[in-house]
Amino acid sequence: SFQEGASFIVQSLTVYYGLAALGRIRKDDVCLIHSASGGCGSQALAICEKVGAKAIAVIGDESKKSVLEKKRGSPLPPSAIIVRDRRTFVEQVRKAVRLSYDREEVDIVLDATLGDFFAGGWENLSKGRGVYVVYGAA
Repeated sequence: SFQEGASFIVQSLTVYYGLAALGRIRKDDVCLIHSASGGCGSQALAICEKVGAKAIAVIGDESKKSVLEKKRGSPLPPSAIIVRDRRTFVEQVRKAVRLSYDREEVDIVLDATLGDFFAGGWENLSKGRGVYVVYGAA
């Protein structure tokens, strides 16, 4: 439909602007992608794959894992998919980055959720080059 087509373009441009223009994404960057199974999240994962960046995919519940796996051409390492838990999210991110990519920090956070999960990205953000991109918040 026209509406679906229009939303695809808006999602794609939003994510491209966030990762490329603001985040200056590059090969081997580690990107924390909130709502990774949704429209913007799927686009973000595709951009990461295209440029050779590494992704940590954050999802809201276990049922979204299958959605994420079906959308992706090359699967993420299992340790790079986080089912978020507000009580332990900071440590979940830290552990996923370490286990998946042998790194200590993320370079870019793409976030539309904020709230209880802001700290997980912020506290794991690279102190040298880190960029925290928030979209869809008013």
